[in-house]
Amino acid sequence: MKNITIYSVASCDTVTRVGYYNASLEYKGKFKYHSKKVEDTTTNRCIIIGIIDSFKMLKEPCTVKVVTSTLLGINKWKKNKKGINADLITELHQIAVEEGCILSFEVLENEGKRMRELATE
Repeated sequence: MKNITIYSVASCDTVTRVGYYNASLEYKGKFKYHSKKVEDTTTNRCIIIGIIDSFKMLKEPCTVKVVTSTLLGINKWKKNKKGINADLITELHQIAVEEGCILSFEVLENEGKRMRELATE
């Protein structure tokens, strides 16, 4: 199985609720970048959408490490399948299972600059 790392960062205007994500997939030191504008959203939702869109780019089962700068509510979701953004976290989990991927998370708190470098071309 290939080992893939997905990095996702995002930003959102709290007034207009318009945001975007920048994400990348890393395999053997090579990166594939993508980004997208998202309407009626929050920063964390943009990050998760970036991860989901990255998963959809995979062509075979992989071991995937997702690296973000925030917990995204993953731990609460693991306990009771509830919480903020549970709909998107459930979708992410379902895609990983359907694709036969092994999924893990790493949080790099207070490393926004480094995360931007990894997720942005």
